[in-house]
Amino acid sequence: MVGGAQKYLKRFFHGVLFSLSIILPGISGGTVLLVLGFYEKVLDDLAAFRFRPYITFGFGTLTGLFLWAFFFQKLIKSYPPLVFSFLLGALWASAPLVLKHNAQTLYDLLFKKIVFLLCGILTGWLFAIENPAELLSESPQSLIILFGAGAIASATMLIPGISGSAVLLMLGLYDDVLQLINLAKLVPLLVFATGCIGGILGLARVLLHLCRRYQMFFSFFTTGLILGSGRALFPAEINLTVVLFAVCGAVMVSLWGKKLKSSPIKSEIR
Repeated sequence: MVGGAQKYLKRFFHGVLFSLSIILPGISGGTVLLVLGFYEKVLDDLAAFRFRPYITFGFGTLTGLFLWAFFFQKLIKSYPPLVFSFLLGALWASAPLVLKHNAQTLYDLLFKKIVFLLCGILTGWLFAIENPAELLSESPQSLIILFGAGAIASATMLIPGISGSAVLLMLGLYDDVLQLINLAKLVPLLVFATGCIGGILGLARVLLHLCRRYQMFFSFFTTGLILGSGRALFPAEINLTVVLFAVCGAVMVSLWGKKLKSSPIKSEIR
């Protein structure tokens, strides 16, 4: 009985850990699942609609999302330039983590990879936006944007090396989604959650297929998107404090990425 309780408690805290990878830009949910040891099993179970083994894990993830969202939203309200500088450093530091999945073939077809990288940077720079819609208004436009953002972020989150919250930063919706969670705005959150479910069950398989078939070019284009989309977070005024916070964000993501890569943790989910 005690062993069973410990098992469920461990799953719950794994969910809380996974929720931090969702909230923090630069940390890939797919990478965390790989480290926890059940990446392929999660994909297979999602495809077969087997959700029961993940109920406790899901409760931990949901609990963690509200806790981390509250924490980050308070920081953003109190220290916006410093927090966005920190997030910019975390976002840009995630770019090398994406390319690490192709380290062995880094110099093969280098010209084509550079072209895809530059295309990604240009796309991210042109489409990075700061506030595309007033999401708290619950207007049809904002709900459609939320649904699409949830689908894209959740689907890309399952690809190792790509951060779902970094995608929200690219779309200019990171702060807005955190605010929706803190305010418990049910209608927008339900629309966003529906988009997330649709992305996980539908788009994830398509993106994973593209990622596996065109892995090198997909990774370089995604890295370019990450670098170019930093425009939405770039501070209006650069000073030593802003630079230090950006460096702290980059260092934290880099260290966590190395720790995740070397972690021996294995999952007990069956």
